[in-house]
Amino acid sequence: MANKRDKMHGRKYLNFGILLISFYLFIGIVYAAPSTASVYINNQNIPFSTETGYPFTDNNGRMQVPLRATMEAYGCETSWNEAEKTVTLNKENTTVQVPIGKNYLVINGIQKATDTSALIKDGRTYLPIRSVLEAFGAKVSWDAKKNILSITQEINGVLTVHFIDVGQGDAILIDSQDFEVLIDGGNNKDGKAIVAYLKDYIDGNLDLVIATHPDADHIGGLDDVIEAYDVSKIMDSGATRDTKTYEDYWQAAQNEPNCKVLFDNDMVLDLGHGANLKITIKMLMTIAL
Repeated sequence: MANKRDKMHGRKYLNFGILLISFYLFIGIVYAAPSTASVYINNQNIPFSTETGYPFTDNNGRMQVPLRATMEAYGCETSWNEAEKTVTLNKENTTVQVPIGKNYLVINGIQKATDTSALIKDGRTYLPIRSVLEAFGAKVSWDAKKNILSITQEINGVLTVHFIDVGQGDAILIDSQDFEVLIDGGNNKDGKAIVAYLKDYIDGNLDLVIATHPDADHIGGLDDVIEAYDVSKIMDSGATRDTKTYEDYWQAAQNEPNCKVLFDNDMVLDLGHGANLKITIKMLMTIAL
């Protein structure tokens, strides 16, 4: 009888041990699962693996990516200083130094603060992707629904025009790398969506906002834009409307610090990289007979 109980207890211990081992194996599998985030450079997917490491989100909510796989795909030369624990990245005329564990980068000799730092995990070096690639002039955007990080490599002389979908209304962004022009801002309900759209393209001040005329479907969202970004210049048609929409837009324009308000005039704006924006004002006259 005692032997039978011993055997039963032994079987219980064995079953418990198998269950415990299975539990630890399951935890290990879950822990080792790679990130589901995908990283694209100029629409080309970077193939990560267990050898290169996988992207992950750090404690500051910032995407960290494997150094070598990502930066070589971007066309950078990489080097490592063991004594200073610093990565040096070179591409064309830009040198970026990334110290491990420090909340700053050194871009062509100038230190710039960041909100997270590079780190070493499982023997691999990881970089905070947005701050590093923006130092090289890249555009970085995140699609949370699809878990896709998109990187667009800037090419000198490229000018892009974005026709922002605002339904019945107009909102056009002209982006010449370091000079951005927003023409109109849709309706009132479109303001926040336009602000969100612009965040991946505005690198400093929004250089110029053009309000082509005071109708609600052209200036409705401009007050949100002006309040969200530092606007250097606003070009206004000079026409007014006795509406709350116009009042909100005009008050935001007047309240914008260090912003010059211009009224319609023929002019040519230098957008840089050999691109010019020519503005021609045509006065339409009607004659009542």
